[in-house]
Amino acid sequence: MASYVAPLGGDLAELASAVEARRAELAASIEAEEAATESLARLRERMFAEAQGASGAFDRDDVAMVDEEIAAHKESAREMRKTMEAVHAKQAAHTRLFREMATTLTGRSSVLEQENDVLAQHPRLLEKLAAKQLELEGLLQDRVRVAAAHR
Repeated sequence: MASYVAPLGGDLAELASAVEARRAELAASIEAEEAATESLARLRERMFAEAQGASGAFDRDDVAMVDEEIAAHKESAREMRKTMEAVHAKQAAHTRLFREMATTLTGRSSVLEQENDVLAQHPRLLEKLAAKQLELEGLLQDRVRVAAAHR
């Protein structure tokens, strides 16, 4: 029975890549929200100055509308940061869990390989243990793939 760490390493790399892509997407969105907030803040300052000036081109209601839009962009950025932190925490937990599972499977495989002589004398037991090992490895691989798909 071969070690399961190598195939899992590729799956974990795929999971990490998917999570990084999601993190980059969120970071770009946060940056866009912050840029919009800065632009709106400049607009607000100009409108406020006009509202205070002699032209009266804008009033307090206009400035208040801009303030509402600024608040909405700040809230959106805050929510995205919260999501990014949750994605990172989830990825770290998955990686830790999957590595522990892989270590367990590798330990099982190692014992079975070391006891090959004994198991060769008991083919039914060998067949059952080998089938279970393959089932556990498949289950782990499926879980890693599902985690990568749900990033």
